[in-house]
Amino acid sequence: MAVTNPRASRKTAAPITAIQLTSNDFRPRFLPKPFFIKFDMSLKFEFIIDKGANFAYWAQLLLGSWSWYFEKENSQLFLEEMGTFSKEEQKALEKLRMILQKKGNQYRWLWQRYGNQPFDNGQDEEVYNLIKSAFDQKFQLLWNKESPSLKQWKTELERYNFEKLLPAFRNIAIFLGLAENLDLTHPKIKLLISGNFPTGATRADFKNLIILNVSRVPLIKISRAAGVLIHECAHLLNNEGGFMNKLIEAADYPNIKVDGGYKWKYLIGETVLKSVSSHRANTYIGKLLDFSDSERKNDEDLSHKLPLREYGYEFLIRIAASRLFPETIAYIEAGKVIDQMHINNAVNILADLLREREAV
Repeated sequence: MAVTNPRASRKTAAPITAIQLTSNDFRPRFLPKPFFIKFDMSLKFEFIIDKGANFAYWAQLLLGSWSWYFEKENSQLFLEEMGTFSKEEQKALEKLRMILQKKGNQYRWLWQRYGNQPFDNGQDEEVYNLIKSAFDQKFQLLWNKESPSLKQWKTELERYNFEKLLPAFRNIAIFLGLAENLDLTHPKIKLLISGNFPTGATRADFKNLIILNVSRVPLIKISRAAGVLIHECAHLLNNEGGFMNKLIEAADYPNIKVDGGYKWKYLIGETVLKSVSSHRANTYIGKLLDFSDSERKNDEDLSHKLPLREYGYEFLIRIAASRLFPETIAYIEAGKVIDQMHINNAVNILADLLREREAV
């Protein structure tokens, strides 16, 4: 992405106040109109291999499940490779768990490590140094295995022609209701250890940082990694503009319980943005990426052998995004800004899936 500086946009772009929401029907009185966007942007990224960021990511995986937004499969993978913990290692991990599970801490603490920011206090720094000391040798063995792959990925991603996606990315920006002259900087992409599929993440208060997990992903799957990266860039745009978030907050959710720490806001936002781009081919960006016919066919296959209640919310999001995908493409290709109707359609799709999931 290399969309230009989110911080500067607050000075140069008009605030996004194009809708007024009524309390009665949650419908906008008027919508932002599509406009010609004078983007001074390119899709250039700064790919970074940061050993410290990788250590922080790996260490929290060793805790097992500690948060609702926890990567269970990657955790199991690296825990199996670790074997039995010593008493010193167990003690260090429990101290890390206490830090991460403090109210308001959690992923903010991790992202401070990803972003090489100072510690909030001396106690946190002391615990982190204890963890590094306890796991230094084992992590070094892991790093010796993972870092060559990360270097290969860095080379391939730097060679990849992201500029071919620039017109489509501009269309995504219009779809998300962004103002003229939005100025975003080239984001830093921290390349991290992974399982067999690429994943990524952003955080709203780290406006210029993306983590991309790719170390064990075969290089032949670079189109999937590119799809993940554009998905995370769309999050950066949404975090900066906030227009879609306003629509989601105004939506009328059905009385269906969402548990495990998940929230309707997350389900809706991910459904919309995963219909825009993800590691799969059946997205707006996926249509433009180099997927084989068999990959496209497999990605469109949403059949499942077990009842939906046996699957997690991420699988439901995948199905919902696929069902919303045709409408999302119609909006984007028409230069139409996301509106309450599109959000309501996402809510209805999710509600149908959740009802099916609850059915006996």
